[in-house]
Amino acid sequence: MPYIRDFDIRATATVRRLPNSWQPFMSALTFLGEPLVVIAAGFAGFISAINRSQDAVVKAFFYAAIAFCLSTILKFILHRRRPNDLIIETLGIKSYSFPSGHAFGTVIFYGLFAYLDIKYLSSPWNYLFGIFITSVIFLIGISRIYLQAHYPSDVVGGWLLGGVSLAGIILLSF
Repeated sequence: MPYIRDFDIRATATVRRLPNSWQPFMSALTFLGEPLVVIAAGFAGFISAINRSQDAVVKAFFYAAIAFCLSTILKFILHRRRPNDLIIETLGIKSYSFPSGHAFGTVIFYGLFAYLDIKYLSSPWNYLFGIFITSVIFLIGISRIYLQAHYPSDVVGGWLLGGVSLAGIILLSF
């Protein structure tokens, strides 16, 4: 699909114009989106919800874990190679490019935290935390392009699939 390829080329060129001095910042952002970090944050939310007897939140984190597993399966089905033939292995398993697991995982787990903040915290903190978390999700996706681990279409696809999954999780849980 030439329009996706053209989008990837233009968006990558735009992101790569960011200064090289941003490398440590982008690496730190990518770390926040690492599957183990995201899953650990989700697990902490899950345990907290269990301890507080918040059944809807427990259910939401359970569905989020299932969605994350399905996105990983989708990567293996689609089998899209990473930019520059970058080989990434997680737990000894080769990881493919589409959808970006960082983008997908942060939308469903961190997005769930943002939803819970907006729903349960008092104003203006609810919106401030929601905006902050949403900004982190966006920047983690940009970091994946900057570090050349993903094509922009992988990241956008991860955000979109994660957003649809998050909406379904919220509808099923609350």
